[in-house]
Amino acid sequence: MLDVSAGSAGAVARERAVHEGTRRGHIINVSSVAGFLPMGTYSAAKAWVTVFTEVLPRSCPVLASLRPRSAPVSLHTEFHQRPDVDVSRLPKALWLDAELTVRDWPH
Repeated sequence: MLDVSAGSAGAVARERAVHEGTRRGHIINVSSVAGFLPMGTYSAAKAWVTVFTEVLPRSCPVLASLRPRSAPVSLHTEFHQRPDVDVSRLPKALWLDAELTVRDWPH
């Protein structure tokens, strides 16, 4: 879990820093409200993504394109499908669409 969440955020930022000026676009790290709760490894990984995303642009100006993370309650991805988690009881208002979340991100 830590390798996927924290490791991928760090690897993407490192690649962006190395290739700054040759690539266009933004880095968007998506956290979770779980990062604000003491609930084990997943929460710790999301808390790390939150802090990393907020601090890195200030400490490494080359990465000023990092955007503040979103902390959605539920994002429609394969995250819940793979372990076959029943999400039918979650209110529809709590779900965000992944593509719309990225598309509508402030630039």
